[in-house]
This record gives sequence, structure tokens and C-alpha cells, in this order.
Amino acid sequence: MNPAPAVELREVHVALGGRPVLRGVSLCVAQGEFLAILGGSGSGKTTLLSCVNRLTEPTRGTVWVRGEDVATLQPEALRRSIGYVVQKSGLLPHWSAERNAATVLELLGRPVAERIARAHEVLDTVGLPAADFATRKPRQLSGGQAQRVALARALAAKPSVLLLDEPFGALDPISRRALRASLTSVLRGSGAATLLVTHDLREAFELADRTAVIDGGVLVQVGTERELRAAPATPFVAELLA
Repeated sequence: MNPAPAVELREVHVALGGRPVLRGVSLCVAQGEFLAILGGSGSGKTTLLSCVNRLTEPTRGTVWVRGEDVATLQPEALRRSIGYVVQKSGLLPHWSAERNAATVLELLGRPVAERIARAHEVLDTVGLPAADFATRKPRQLSGGQAQRVALARALAAKPSVLLLDEPFGALDPISRRALRASLTSVLRGSGAATLLVTHDLREAFELADRTAVIDGGVLVQVGTERELRAAPATPFVAELLA
């Protein structure tokens, strides 16, 4: 018997303020798979992502994480089990990089020594040596460094699911490319089922095993770069790849 997908959406509909945002989206992401979610502004990409950790509740349909219907799970516990990185780092400004990186571990009640050791480990992993960066506050970090701390925070509790909502989007193009290149091996090495929201075609194809294309709240195609280019399912996909 095949294991349950790490993340599965089954006929998910979302309406916000009476406006349809997602329309019958069904999608499976395997453990260890990297999936990019690509589409234009307002297409429903971020809403799809936020259904996974219950920041958005589907109007109809179900979302499953690690074989469990998320509607049956306590939201805070679910969110602490999922790594989450947004476009702007969201670091607590009065906390050091070390404590920011250990945020989830602190919420989980892990011992102080364990939190510090793991925070230093993940800071080192994302390219911020703890000896140099552990005590720095967010105001002492560049935009790229702050995003590295945010990723360290997301990885600290070793989540099996990682959600990335345009994590490089707030950076200038040069910093964006450099950070993306340096963190690719970290993201892939985490072993998590990773869902990346992006509007950048190159970013999707460079990072992801497969790409899901959303148009107007409808999941129109999922596949590898080769599959999408060989047989675009809709004129929107063909235009996107042109």
C-alpha cells in the first residue's frame, strides 16, 4: 500500500466575501516533493497555501496533512508542526536571531539548552554562522539575512511540511537570485513536502520537482517543466511559458 500523501487537497472551494477564490482544487504532494504553485496576482495561490495550515478554511472540500483531515486538528498544534515562511520575514524585532530561530521550539516547550543548540544548528545551515549572527537583532540584518533567519525558524522543529509564500519576493533581483541559489540545497535537504508560492517562472522551474498552475482559482495543470512545455493544457499555460 502506498503511503498517504504528505499534503492532499480534495475538491477544495474557497469563497471570501462571496467571491470565489478557489474552485474545486484537488492536489497531492508526496513526502520529500517540492511543488511550486504558479499563477498571476489574485489567482488563489496564497489562499491554497493557507488552507494547508488552516489560516483559511475551505468553503467546501477537505485538506489532509500526513493522512489527517486538518479540520479535525487543533489549529495551533497543526501550525507548529508545519514550517511557514512569508514574503517579509515576520521576525520579532526585539528578539535575537537565535531566539527568533527557536520560536517554534519555545512554543513547543522544548528545554532551553535544546532550543539554543538547534537554533545555532539551523542558523549555521542557512548560512548565518551562529558565532556571528546569534545575538543580532532583526534591525542588524539585511533583508536577505532576515529571510534566512525566517527559514531557520521554519526548519527548527524539523517539520514534515514546509510552506513558502514568495519567500524571496521582497528582495531586489540580485539578492533574490543569490539567496535562492544558496538555499536550494537546504530546502531540498530538509526532506519536507515543500509548497512554494511564486509568480516567477524561472524560480518555479529551478526549485521544484513539479509546478502547479492556477488560473482564476482553478488548478489548470500540474507537471514538470518538460511536461508543461510539451503539452500546455490551456491558452493561459501556453502564454505563461511563452
